[in-house]
Amino acid sequence: MFDTGPVFEDVLSRRLGSMHAFALFMACGHEEYAEEIMTRAVLRALEEHLLGEQPDRSLERAILADVVTDTPPAALPTGPSATPVQPADRHRLRLVSPACLRRAAERIPARARAAIWLVMVERRSYNETADLLGIDLDAIASLLEWRDVLMRAALDDSAGDVARRFAR
Repeated sequence: MFDTGPVFEDVLSRRLGSMHAFALFMACGHEEYAEEIMTRAVLRALEEHLLGEQPDRSLERAILADVVTDTPPAALPTGPSATPVQPADRHRLRLVSPACLRRAAERIPARARAAIWLVMVERRSYNETADLLGIDLDAIASLLEWRDVLMRAALDDSAGDVARRFAR
């Protein structure tokens, strides 16, 4: 039996909820896929921890390694062409459910999902996000432009949810 020490278990128990939410967002709401991602991430992070890596960063890197395979850094998508969310629509964003947001995430590339999650939800710096994704700061700014596509899709999906509820 390996002695993983209290550090790995402490970090894992503290971060498990947020890491599961990250995996679920990256998996666009597909529960089974998110569970597979988490299982592989925890095993990979434990392996890296045993080699001396900090568990906090290795959990995120493990999730990213599993799901951010859509586009190599040299060929990142250019900016999206979405209508930005207008100030009049912003009040509707509070009504968007997590399920709508996860479904909307399917409309954007995995690297953009990761950048949006790390910067906007986890409150990571651009530098740290760029380091985790293995790209430069300009690419982070470009990826964050996809948030308008995400928000517009989430608003549209949310409106569809409301219409379906009233149609019953």
